[in-house]
Amino acid sequence: DRDGAHYGRGAGLSLWADGRTLASAPRLTRLKARLGAAIVPSRAQPMRNLAVNNGRGAYPWVRASYSAPEHPPFYVIDGNYWYHRSPPNRWTTEGSHHAQDTLELDFGIERPVEEIQLYFLDDSVGVRPPASYRLEMWRNGAWTDIPHQRRTPERPTGRRATTVAVGRIETSTLRLVLTPRPGAAVGLTEFESWAHADLPLPTPTEPPHNVAFGAAATASSMAPSSRRIPSLA
Repeated sequence: DRDGAHYGRGAGLSLWADGRTLASAPRLTRLKARLGAAIVPSRAQPMRNLAVNNGRGAYPWVRASYSAPEHPPFYVIDGNYWYHRSPPNRWTTEGSHHAQDTLELDFGIERPVEEIQLYFLDDSVGVRPPASYRLEMWRNGAWTDIPHQRRTPERPTGRRATTVAVGRIETSTLRLVLTPRPGAAVGLTEFESWAHADLPLPTPTEPPHNVAFGAAATASSMAPSSRRIPSLA
């Protein structure tokens, strides 16, 4: 870099490693430096989708403010997603007259959340991506907006994953608030919540919503899947 303007790291030639300057010279020449001791990579925790339940336990649990009878909400946490209507793998609000509808994802215990994946439906007519959406978390006995959201893409888009990075939070329940487009319903084929986590996960402590599981059901929650699940998109 002749004058330091191109890279903003000073004029001349620099040799960097891991954010440190190891050697430099005022002009193009041979540079030598020691890297130091080798860094042994750690076995990092994998990113896991903690929002999967294939019926083996009471949690995670999902509930909606409204569901089309043929499109119940359990489809959004079954670990699979696709966008065609048949065979169905979708939750929709077809028939709802609400100005907004909500979808709640209950872990039964506080879980880490780093990234949320929303798979909005877009049938061109009938079911469309929402006009807008809001993501909230249960904190101190009330719903509060999740701070520092980084959305990709920024606007809700169908037939692809909408990724919402949130840093790292801890919460027992997530809530998705959906505002539909005029004359259209909204829907998802999957609602994923990803975080770095070791197995086994702490056992849910809340009593099950479904009495069919009984009091012991919280101990048999479905093991979450590691990033990423092959899909039938």
